[in-house]
Amino acid sequence: MRIDLKALGSKLSAYRQQMGESIADLVTATGIDSTRLSGIETGVIWPTGDEVLIIADHYRLYGCLHVCKMILMSGMLRSGCCLISGL
Repeated sequence: MRIDLKALGSKLSAYRQQMGESIADLVTATGIDSTRLSGIETGVIWPTGDEVLIIADHYRLYGCLHVCKMILMSGMLRSGCCLISGL
């Protein structure tokens, strides 16, 4: 399954904005560098598996389970290999 990075990044950006968070807020919450987060959101940087989990866990804490489901459904992670596999 081919992953559409632009679509994934766009959705992550939209969820962040819906939560009223800036990139700086997400950097503080996740520890992921702002340049990487911006690149992930614009679809020009492939997130690592760890980054996907960290971002998904952050959104999950704030009740955005649809982000976690979207990431799992994108094929980036197999459902049995991450903390969010129970979704």
